[in-house]
Amino acid sequence: MKGGKEKEIKDCHKTVKLKEIRNYILLKCWYPAIYRFGKKRVFDKKRIIIIENFGKKLSVNFQPLFEKLKKRPDLKVKIIYLEKERGTKIGYLWRCTKLVWDSASAGYIFLSDALNVFSCVSIRSDSVYTQLWHGCGAFKKFGNALSKGKKETYSNYNYNTWMTVSSPEVRWAYKEACGLPEEAIIATGISRTDRFFDREFHKRAKKKIRKYILFNTNRKIILYAPTFRGDALDAQMPRILSLIRLKAALEKQYVIVFKQHPHIKEHIKIPKECADFVFDVSEKMEIDELMCVADLCITDYSSLIFEYSIFERPILFYAYDLKEYCKEQGFFYEFESFVPGYICKTEEDIIYQIEHTKDYDLKKMREFRKKFMSSCDGHATERILKLVFGESW
Repeated sequence: MKGGKEKEIKDCHKTVKLKEIRNYILLKCWYPAIYRFGKKRVFDKKRIIIIENFGKKLSVNFQPLFEKLKKRPDLKVKIIYLEKERGTKIGYLWRCTKLVWDSASAGYIFLSDALNVFSCVSIRSDSVYTQLWHGCGAFKKFGNALSKGKKETYSNYNYNTWMTVSSPEVRWAYKEACGLPEEAIIATGISRTDRFFDREFHKRAKKKIRKYILFNTNRKIILYAPTFRGDALDAQMPRILSLIRLKAALEKQYVIVFKQHPHIKEHIKIPKECADFVFDVSEKMEIDELMCVADLCITDYSSLIFEYSIFERPILFYAYDLKEYCKEQGFFYEFESFVPGYICKTEEDIIYQIEHTKDYDLKKMREFRKKFMSSCDGHATERILKLVFGESW
């Protein structure tokens, strides 16, 4: 038994070592060489590359930007889908290699997430890399802000010319996490939040929700959107509130729409008796659409709290594992004094706060929005375009 355990540990160490060697070869040798050869091609200032890390569909992080870029016939826009989660490692390596090759002669590159393929590459000075970070505010620590044991060996951010954030308040956090100079971190607002100021987007969201949930129109909508636990590549579902218990207490006034975090592959189990009270719309509606229609939100440690603050509606935090989560992940701000809503450790707390939403203090929510979302006013995409392409845009 002991020998088997020792062999397992040795195999694990061997796997880690092989991974380190592979990363060293790719990031220190392969990608830099591909980029150097790519730079020998004719440089095209009007060539734009949009990098989508996950999926084969353009995400909301890029949609507003893409809609404006494609109105310019003089620009050549190419979207590269890395599909990190799909297929073989060889397939992903090939897509990354092609990305590095194409980027070496492009004028503008847009990203919305961490990507280390450029970390050891000597980026050409006439290319502009803009990080349209996918999240708002500054909540959970990442990058260089993590504890020493979790820090990235190769930087995911050092090549960026610009990084856009939701307000001046959070620039310090991104400077710490990304290792970028503060003057490169600009509070233009987050592009994807422009849709929250679009009346037509709201109308479409309200119409869409009626397709998927059946309820008396007098009942209000609770959005239940917890985040994952563990590592993003092996995301685990958190403890879910008792849906039967919530129904018994709240069904006369509310229905719940559940949105699973995209990193979690497991589906929520909805009891048969709750089929007319809880609706899993994870694969049917975007989180942005659900925030538009929700009268109240239940989450835990999700950064959606920043976007949801735009609507100035009640939000509750089911933080049953706050101590453990804080120790594992860490926050830029002290959680209990930072969040703009009630922190609930039990189901009884959740039910009580929902039943007493009339007592909810929106003043703290408004202050929170002003502090962390002041640059998100419906015009972020225009400011980003002027930042990247100049005032003449």
